[in-house]
Amino acid sequence: MVNNKLIFEAVNVNHLNKFLSKFLSVLETAEQNPKLIPPDKIAIKPAPGKWSAKEILGHLIDSAIVNSQRFLNAQTQDHLLFSGYPQNQYVELQKYQEQEWEQLIQIWKQINIHLKEIVERIPQNVLDKPHHKHNFHEITSRLVTAEELVPTSHISVNLK
Repeated sequence: MVNNKLIFEAVNVNHLNKFLSKFLSVLETAEQNPKLIPPDKIAIKPAPGKWSAKEILGHLIDSAIVNSQRFLNAQTQDHLLFSGYPQNQYVELQKYQEQEWEQLIQIWKQINIHLKEIVERIPQNVLDKPHHKHNFHEITSRLVTAEELVPTSHISVNLK
């Protein structure tokens, strides 16, 4: 059994708003600078079995979609049991490698703005609600803080 305080460390309205503001800044930067990665490198896979920048961005779109469902479900359930998803298959099935880079950036930005709005609307009493039944150990390698729920530094590093 894990205490919510360990899972969502220091989640309060002010902290969450600061985090979401920083996240929106990352989205705006990515949209304004779609050529952070030289066009000739966007589709290059660095090694066999590794994703290209397009596929990484596609994965981040998938992740935001899955996480939006997790945030909604966490508000309506007494437990925090979430399934994983076949990340590699999702990337392959959606053919991100064949899609336009600027379009992927727009999709990623819009779905993350939506995710941001979902998180902004979570009432404090829901954030404070104890959830003793969870499977975070199965869907993440370690417990995360509120600042890490959406890894803005990871996003900005991967888009460079």
